[in-house]
Amino acid sequence: MDKPEAVITGIGVVAPNGIGKDNFWQALEEGNDSVSEITSFETEKFPLHLAAEVKNFPASELLGPKGLRNLDRSALFLMAAAKMALDEAKIEINQENTDKIGVCTGTSFSHLWSIVEFDREVF
Repeated sequence: MDKPEAVITGIGVVAPNGIGKDNFWQALEEGNDSVSEITSFETEKFPLHLAAEVKNFPASELLGPKGLRNLDRSALFLMAAAKMALDEAKIEINQENTDKIGVCTGTSFSHLWSIVEFDREVF
Protein backbone atom coordinates (compact mmCIF):
# COMPACT_ATOMS: atom_id res chain seq x y z
CA MET A 1 0.00 0.00 0.00
CA ASP A 2 1.54 3.28 -1.11
CA LYS A 3 1.50 6.20 1.28
CA PRO A 4 0.25 9.50 -0.12
CA GLU A 5 2.93 12.09 -0.64
CA ALA A 6 3.02 15.46 1.05
CA VAL A 7 4.98 18.28 -0.52
CA ILE A 8 5.70 21.69 0.97
CA THR A 9 5.47 24.09 -1.93
CA GLY A 10 5.06 27.46 -0.24
CA ILE A 11 5.34 29.22 3.11
CA GLY A 12 3.30 32.12 4.44
CA VAL A 13 4.09 33.89 7.70
CA VAL A 14 2.22 36.41 9.82
CA ALA A 15 4.29 37.00 12.94
CA PRO A 16 5.14 39.92 15.22
CA ASN A 17 8.63 40.17 13.73
CA GLY A 18 7.59 39.94 10.10
CA ILE A 19 4.74 39.53 7.67
CA GLY A 20 5.82 37.35 4.77
CA LYS A 21 8.51 34.70 4.71
CA ASP A 22 11.36 37.01 3.69
CA ASN A 23 10.57 39.68 6.30
CA PHE A 24 10.21 37.02 8.98
CA TRP A 25 13.54 35.32 8.18
CA GLN A 26 15.35 38.64 7.97
CA ALA A 27 14.02 39.64 11.40
CA LEU A 28 15.17 36.28 12.81
CA GLU A 29 18.64 36.74 11.37
CA GLU A 30 18.82 40.24 12.85
CA GLY A 31 17.64 39.01 16.26
CA ASN A 32 14.48 41.15 16.15
CA ASP A 33 12.06 39.77 18.74
CA SER A 34 9.53 42.61 18.19
CA VAL A 35 8.76 42.91 21.90
CA SER A 36 7.37 46.36 22.68
CA GLU A 37 4.59 48.14 24.57
CA ILE A 38 1.23 46.45 24.07
CA THR A 39 -1.04 48.55 21.88
CA SER A 40 -4.05 46.32 21.21
CA PHE A 41 -5.60 46.76 24.68
CA GLU A 42 -5.17 48.76 27.87
CA THR A 43 -2.53 47.29 30.18
CA GLU A 44 -2.55 49.59 33.22
CA LYS A 45 -4.31 46.94 35.37
CA PHE A 46 -1.68 44.33 34.56
CA PRO A 47 1.87 43.98 35.89
CA LEU A 48 3.32 43.45 32.40
CA HIS A 49 3.03 45.91 29.55
CA LEU A 50 5.24 44.28 26.91
CA ALA A 51 4.48 41.65 24.29
CA ALA A 52 5.29 40.66 20.75
CA GLU A 53 2.15 41.52 18.79
CA VAL A 54 1.45 41.78 15.09
CA LYS A 55 1.18 45.47 14.31
CA ASN A 56 0.25 47.28 11.10
CA PHE A 57 -1.32 44.17 9.58
CA PRO A 58 -2.42 45.12 6.03
CA ALA A 59 -5.40 42.74 5.79
CA SER A 60 -7.10 44.38 2.82
CA GLU A 61 -3.79 44.71 0.98
CA LEU A 62 -3.11 40.99 1.39
CA LEU A 63 -6.66 39.63 1.02
CA GLY A 64 -8.69 42.30 -0.75
CA PRO A 65 -11.24 44.53 0.96
CA LYS A 66 -14.41 42.44 0.70
CA GLY A 67 -15.80 40.73 3.81
CA LEU A 68 -12.90 41.41 6.16
CA ARG A 69 -14.80 43.25 8.89
CA ASN A 70 -16.78 40.09 9.73
CA LEU A 71 -13.68 37.99 10.38
CA ASP A 72 -11.73 37.47 13.58
CA ARG A 73 -8.20 38.87 13.60
CA SER A 74 -6.69 35.40 13.94
CA ALA A 75 -8.76 34.22 10.96
CA LEU A 76 -7.33 37.10 8.93
CA PHE A 77 -3.80 36.08 9.93
CA LEU A 78 -4.52 32.48 8.93
CA MET A 79 -6.05 33.43 5.58
CA ALA A 80 -3.19 35.80 4.76
CA ALA A 81 -0.53 33.21 5.61
CA ALA A 82 -2.33 30.53 3.58
CA LYS A 83 -2.67 32.91 0.62
CA MET A 84 1.04 33.80 0.80
CA ALA A 85 1.93 30.09 0.81
CA LEU A 86 -0.31 29.36 -2.17
CA ASP A 87 0.99 32.40 -4.05
CA GLU A 88 4.60 31.36 -3.42
CA ALA A 89 3.81 27.88 -4.67
CA LYS A 90 2.08 29.36 -7.72
CA ILE A 91 -0.87 27.09 -7.04
CA GLU A 92 -4.29 28.03 -8.25
CA ILE A 93 -7.10 26.07 -6.63
CA ASN A 94 -9.58 24.78 -9.16
CA GLN A 95 -12.21 22.04 -9.53
CA GLU A 96 -9.62 19.40 -10.45
CA ASN A 97 -7.23 19.93 -7.52
CA THR A 98 -9.44 21.26 -4.71
CA ASP A 99 -9.56 17.90 -2.89
CA LYS A 100 -5.79 17.39 -3.16
CA ILE A 101 -4.63 20.65 -1.56
CA GLY A 102 -4.27 21.34 2.13
CA VAL A 103 -2.73 23.98 4.33
CA CYS A 104 -1.03 23.20 7.64
CA THR A 105 -0.94 25.99 10.19
CA GLY A 106 0.62 26.83 13.49
CA THR A 107 -1.23 29.48 15.43
CA SER A 108 -1.68 31.06 18.81
CA PHE A 109 -4.75 31.31 21.01
CA SER A 110 -5.54 34.70 19.55
CA HIS A 111 -9.23 34.01 19.00
CA LEU A 112 -9.58 34.58 22.73
CA TRP A 113 -9.55 38.29 21.91
CA SER A 114 -12.80 37.89 19.95
CA ILE A 115 -14.41 36.14 22.90
CA VAL A 116 -13.39 39.00 25.19
CA GLU A 117 -14.74 41.58 22.74
CA PHE A 118 -18.02 39.67 22.41
CA ASP A 119 -18.42 39.53 26.20
CA ARG A 120 -17.66 43.22 26.43
CA GLU A 121 -20.46 44.01 23.95
CA VAL A 122 -23.03 41.65 25.50
CA PHE A 123 -22.48 42.43 29.16
